[in-house]
Amino acid sequence: GLNAAVGRPGSAPLFDAALERLVEMRDDPLRDYSFNAQSVAMILNAFARAKVRDPRLVECLAQVILSRQPASGPSPEKVSTPLVDASDDTPQTWNGMNIGLICNALVKLGCWDPALFAHLAGMAHHAPASSFRPQAIGNMANAFARAGIRNESLFALLSARAQACDPAAFNPQAVSNIVNACVRCSYPDHALFAFLAAAVVEIPLARFNG
Repeated sequence: GLNAAVGRPGSAPLFDAALERLVEMRDDPLRDYSFNAQSVAMILNAFARAKVRDPRLVECLAQVILSRQPASGPSPEKVSTPLVDASDDTPQTWNGMNIGLICNALVKLGCWDPALFAHLAGMAHHAPASSFRPQAIGNMANAFARAGIRNESLFALLSARAQACDPAAFNPQAVSNIVNACVRCSYPDHALFAFLAAAVVEIPLARFNG
């Protein structure tokens, strides 16, 4: 796969071919290609890790993301409603982990489209609560901060999801990403900071990099 090829000598033609195929799939009116959240996340993540930027990639996959059932906002009764594919109404894996990967990859690929990020924030409100792990929360918060997008409803959701996690699940990178994102987006959540401070105390010193 593309992710396995990242960093390997001679991988450039593979990424070129993958991009051309993606464009062909987008432009073929006779075929109905379906992408789920995991495939979108893996493709974007591979190109981001390989530092291969091409506006056609984001253009193609942004269409896929925006075609998914848009969230109407953070209403409590809809928080755990599964997102569905607009074409066949089958449940898709638009969970916290995949949405976090997508947001992070988009920023690394130079995409800061406010409409696309607003849509992803809405999708996060519909993702299952159990799918938010510290790394996913950190990725999402960090991506919005790097994109310069302050979305209070998203940060409130991420705060709630973070505080619902087991403190032992946090590592230094996740804590750093979340705290830094909150500061950069002027979101002073004292309850969240207190929770993360307590989590940091429990992290073994060996897990901190110089």
